[in-house]
Amino acid sequence: MTTFIKRLLSAWFFILSHYIMLGQSFDYMGFLFIENARPISYRIIFDNDNGVLNGYSITGIGTNFETKSEISGSISKKKLELKEFQVISTLSEEPISNFCFVELEANRKSKKTFEGSFKGYYLNGEMCASGTIIISEKAKLEKQIAKVQKIQEIITKRNDNHLTVLKSGDEHSIEWTNKKFKMQMWDSAIEDNDRMSVIINGEKILSNHPMQNKKKSITYKLLEGENTVQIIAENEGEIVNNTTRIELIDKDNKHAILSELQVGKKITLKLIH
Repeated sequence: MTTFIKRLLSAWFFILSHYIMLGQSFDYMGFLFIENARPISYRIIFDNDNGVLNGYSITGIGTNFETKSEISGSISKKKLELKEFQVISTLSEEPISNFCFVELEANRKSKKTFEGSFKGYYLNGEMCASGTIIISEKAKLEKQIAKVQKIQEIITKRNDNHLTVLKSGDEHSIEWTNKKFKMQMWDSAIEDNDRMSVIINGEKILSNHPMQNKKKSITYKLLEGENTVQIIAENEGEIVNNTTRIELIDKDNKHAILSELQVGKKITLKLIH
């Protein structure tokens, strides 16, 4: 190998090493949360050059308003700031003047997760939206989803606890012996902001309540004859489908249920007392 080629390769190696040290690519996914509205999926892909980020965002992934926009901002060990400033592509048929460009500030909550707030602005500077954001590295989010799916598969396959899986629109009848009805509801996997409502015999007992790992208990004095319990999904959390563990306690008998609901859908339990 000639001296010239050796020097050329050394120069390219130095430039490449310098670029790798200064520039890193990142891929984050999460959600924009707006009060009284369904969460909007949000993804950012960017290069980090000494704390300066440039790249693009994707809003409303998989919807008919999916939009890709240019972003710029900054990132540090503690904070992420970015601003959308130009639409690259969109599936929406709305005029550009109706697009809401995101500006966000988020604090690092863990090595790969940021949480914070955002505001949206029209091109004329008028504010069009505001809310909160949670965003994690895509690889971490996919790992969490896979873990939840695995847990759900294991739960479903356990025949020893007689778990009943109910999906949107399903009805399930139970012979009930006690005069009182007791039910516990919780998110047995990753808390992802699933919210539920419960109606018993036409009376709303629980309204838009977030499901957590801590169990939510409901008790109710039953009527003679048939009693109807409706469990409704008010939203879809950060992971697809509203998934909730339910346990009905009838004296010494326990009925284990896993509900998998779409937004606005319900399951119906008919208790024969």
